Amino acid sequence: MGVPSRNKVKQWGAGEVYHIYNRGNNKQKIFFDAEDYRVFLNLLKVRLQKEPFRDKYYRLQKGWYGDVELLAFCLMPNHFHLLLFQKEQYSISELMRSVMTSYVGYINKKYQRSGHLFQ
Repeated sequence: MGVPSRNKVKQWGAGEVYHIYNRGNNKQKIFFDAEDYRVFLNLLKVRLQKEPFRDKYYRLQKGWYGDVELLAFCLMPNHFHLLLFQKEQYSISELMRSVMTSYVGYINKKYQRSGHLFQ
């Protein structure tokens, strides 16, 4: 019997629960103040609500309401954990790409930095 590869999802399945986590590059902080935590959670909230949301160019975007449910979360200064239920295959991947791209853009602009935030 083989051992599962660490940090590697071989297949995204519909109707499954996933533990999603990420940490800062070189274990550095990803949340620097209380506002950063609020922005990250709001990015998740907006994308998981029933109503469509607007992207940074004010284009109307369909969220992942009904496709992904947030079951639990833990935000730490240098990493986060999310427990997500995925109803449709690949929905978590799409959701996280949207949230992470927006959050990195926010952090880079706010702190006048560039480059990778996450490992």
